[in-house]
Amino acid sequence: MIYVVVALDAEARPLISHFQLERVADLAPLPIHRRTDLVLTIAGVGKEPMRVAIDSLAKAVPADQPSVWLNVGVAGHRQHEIGTPVLAHLVTDSETGRQYRLSPPEDLHLETGEIHTVAHVETRYKLDSLYEMEASAFCERVFELTPVPLVQVLKIVSDNRRTGTLCVSAHQVQGLIEENVPRVDRLISSLHRRARSLSR
Repeated sequence: MIYVVVALDAEARPLISHFQLERVADLAPLPIHRRTDLVLTIAGVGKEPMRVAIDSLAKAVPADQPSVWLNVGVAGHRQHEIGTPVLAHLVTDSETGRQYRLSPPEDLHLETGEIHTVAHVETRYKLDSLYEMEASAFCERVFELTPVPLVQVLKIVSDNRRTGTLCVSAHQVQGLIEENVPRVDRLISSLHRRARSLSR
């Protein structure tokens, strides 16, 4: 099973359309969209909604073998161009200092970087890092559910020092995800191959 968790409805729409997912149930207040081998839910913004979403999704749609977990969304970075896709190799929780190391697939030739999960919207971009609000909670929960090589975080840059965060709209977020759907598709295929090799 492939689990995809996003924070925003605008992040979900292009993925639901591309992967032809159908809304099958609600885990109040979480929607579940799925096909046979892929399920997606919209967690909401912040670490605690992400924890609740993962726990609820894993319980509602259990898997009997190693499963892929993918967090897709937008993030800020001090200098990256808007629309730049980045796979996380390290996620740091800015409140606790706890870190989570990931192993992005090398065959996709995507840029990799560090993510800092923050409690509030970052406007100063002090570090050479992506800033967002859910990834550390995603890793915290999912590392308990499946092998680390099957856990990935893909973020698309939505703001930087030049643009700031006020320019980020739902329409823009949806457009950024739409532009990167082919990369998400290739990432899922790569992770599916990893999952098959681990289950042998």
